[in-house]
Amino acid sequence: MEQYYICVVLIVFLFLLFFHEIIRDYKSIKHPFRRILLCLVLTLVFKYNYGIFFYGLEYEDAYVFSFCARQFSYDIFPTSFLIDAVSVGSLTEPLLTSTYGGHFIMYPTYLSLFTKVLGWSPTILSLANTIIAFFVLLILSVFSKEQKFWFIPPIIYCCAPIINLFATCFLSEIFSSFICLIFVYTYFREKGVYNYILCLISFLVAIMCKRENLALLSLPAIEFIYLTFLKYRCNIKNHITELLKYIPFLFILCIYFMCIQNVFNIETIESKDIENATFSTRYMAILLPAFIKAMFGFETFTLVLIITIAWIVYFYIRYKRITKSIAFPLILFCAYLILYTAHYRGYFFIQEKQVSSFETYRYINNFFYLIPLVFISLRCKFIRQIKLIACIVLAISLFNTYSLRLKMSETEYRDRFYEAQTVRDYIQANSTKSVLICENILLYQNICDDNFDVCDIRLYDKLDKNHHTDYYILLSDLNYLKERYSLNIDLHDVYPVMSLGERKYLYKCK
Repeated sequence: MEQYYICVVLIVFLFLLFFHEIIRDYKSIKHPFRRILLCLVLTLVFKYNYGIFFYGLEYEDAYVFSFCARQFSYDIFPTSFLIDAVSVGSLTEPLLTSTYGGHFIMYPTYLSLFTKVLGWSPTILSLANTIIAFFVLLILSVFSKEQKFWFIPPIIYCCAPIINLFATCFLSEIFSSFICLIFVYTYFREKGVYNYILCLISFLVAIMCKRENLALLSLPAIEFIYLTFLKYRCNIKNHITELLKYIPFLFILCIYFMCIQNVFNIETIESKDIENATFSTRYMAILLPAFIKAMFGFETFTLVLIITIAWIVYFYIRYKRITKSIAFPLILFCAYLILYTAHYRGYFFIQEKQVSSFETYRYINNFFYLIPLVFISLRCKFIRQIKLIACIVLAISLFNTYSLRLKMSETEYRDRFYEAQTVRDYIQANSTKSVLICENILLYQNICDDNFDVCDIRLYDKLDKNHHTDYYILLSDLNYLKERYSLNIDLHDVYPVMSLGERKYLYKCK
């Protein structure tokens, strides 16, 4: 329980400091309400789902965070900073919880701040993410050094339809990217006490949200190496005080590995599960082309990457150099890209050695905010032409965003929720007390009533059955389940009660 409240304190403290710093920045600029109004309009147009729900499609990541937030309303808390979710029983009568390795409670803790007050529903969760998207736009609008072009970074952030789609889903990347952006925002601002504290807290919260956010360390690491071995090499003793500011990052890193989570342990567990290394250049050879191809997709990213590359080339040709404001976002972007493409992307990726473009989108969402930052040095004489181009690209993005939202919502309903709703309705109509045993329990835990009992099929052999309960098993590929989870299921002990197509059946225990 204490892990949950530590996360609550960190989130509240972070937001208080963030409001203090962002308000100070807005007070220092001309016509701040214009920027706030544009960010609000962009948020309502691009970053709200208007009742078209999309959880994220990817099992289990798209459903575990929302259910974890639902658990917190019933005072079901984890025993570590990793998610412990009900694996046997219901929300009203939890019998056993299991840990979802690699998934941290920081994001569902943020969601729980809304659900504990307003109640749990997909609408509330989506609204919480929309608020985060609004804050992201606010930060991007104060980054620009040129007053004339302050609107470019927020607009660029809205020009990628797939990022707009994922802004309201229940994957952790939108929250994670917001925290990472706070870190970058505070790292390059004028260093005050509150700003420095916010920088350190945002770094801690970021790595407690997703372990790949350790890539943020590349910024202070590169800067420290530059200052130590290049800029101050000859008189380093005179700059010891300035270099001491990097020590807290190492201190936070030690706390993280010793008291919060040793990510190497997670990698070891995952390596045993997939029976392969979790990092490999072999994965990169497959994933890097897939990530790059995905970012050039017109339907999903419009022309964002092409415009970004054109701007960088133009800037270099014009000024014969690359500024810090362009270099650092690109370095961090490449760090994330290498980290994601070198890491395996799931059990089936290891088996099939291929990945779809869709599987790359959620990860790109975690570091896409770095693309708009490349434009903070934008300066040219063609402001009217730029505004016209921005309006055209936004219009295309708007059309593609709503098309994608409808398409992916329908796809998720067909591939995930239609079957789950069918099974739920059958069980509720034919049994007064029942337990559903299946592999994808999180789907049912997100859409069923609080007293709907489930059992993770991996725990089938440990289930203590009684004569007063009906037990249903949802099976498709029994050989796969036996091979992966070493299950001992005998089909002579069950009989089919419903066919769900593609050799998938709902069985009832005799």
